[in-house]
Amino acid sequence: MKIAPQTRYLPHRSGHSHNDEMQARPLEQALQDGFTSIEVDVHVLKGRLMVGHTVKDAERKNLSLEDGYLAPLQKRVEQFGSVYPQSAPVTLMLDFKGNAQSTYDTLKPLLQKYAGMLVQVQGGQQQSGPVQVVVTGNRPQLESLDDRSLFLDGSLKQALERPGSLDPGVTPTVEGNYHMYFRWNGNGAMPEGERQKLERMANSVHEQGLQMRLWDAPDKVRAWETLVAAGVDRVNTDDLDGFAAWQSVHSASKNA
Repeated sequence: MKIAPQTRYLPHRSGHSHNDEMQARPLEQALQDGFTSIEVDVHVLKGRLMVGHTVKDAERKNLSLEDGYLAPLQKRVEQFGSVYPQSAPVTLMLDFKGNAQSTYDTLKPLLQKYAGMLVQVQGGQQQSGPVQVVVTGNRPQLESLDDRSLFLDGSLKQALERPGSLDPGVTPTVEGNYHMYFRWNGNGAMPEGERQKLERMANSVHEQGLQMRLWDAPDKVRAWETLVAAGVDRVNTDDLDGFAAWQSVHSASKNA
């Protein structure tokens, strides 16, 4: 049986589905709204990777990473050749909540099972694929940098304070707490000094070949507009429908 794409909006690069497992329809909602960056919290429970913001959430949901995310993504890749019919690549960001190395050890067989759809590094050369798996939160020590199916989400603080210290082939993205740098709450215009600071930060990150993401930023239209305009690559949001609708209008106005 074929899988209907069920996409209301074209894929967009700037939206990041934060804590996707907390949506009423995990993964399905994000794909319907065209998200190409999806973050899910994972815990090891009885030897399996389960999704949930906390251990209690994961126990209550009883949804595994494989059943909720990897297997459905694989089915779409088998049908379309990619996650979306438009061939837009998707980042699946795994927020490790427990011990990094034991979580990584539990993830390894899944990476092998779904290797055919994953961005991989083989012999030090990156091979393209429909889905890139990136670990954030408690980051593990990778066994090999030359042969792997896993990437890491780096520290924005490190990128800003030690430019060039992160290899974009290993850590393609960097993240930071919005409130460590800014006070603006998303109402009215962002103060000019903060806006210029945000642009400088984004420019510095881009000069290093990295992508930038801020978490816990105001989750409203004015903030989305400001962050995207300043060069923030991935904008965390819990309002998937709202962001997708805004992004659709924003893209149309840019291309008009």
